Amino acid sequence: MLVRLPTSGKASWANDYILKNMELDFQIVSSDDIIEEKIFMEGLSYTKSHKKYIEFSIGEMECRLKIH
Repeated sequence: MLVRLPTSGKASWANDYILKNMELDFQIVSSDDIIEEKIFMEGLSYTKSHKKYIEFSIGEMECRLKIH
């Protein structure tokens, strides 16, 4: 689990690590990815949607973590 300040490079580090370790089975569960899924469907910007969906995305992230 990676926990750091926003825009500190967590997603970039995780994606790079996964690409270098393809033999391992990783699942990325990200509140940002969940927000992006929602805003893609609505055609909104991330900035405008973050406040709207942050609580939803945290709850959804917890559900996805339990699944994985």
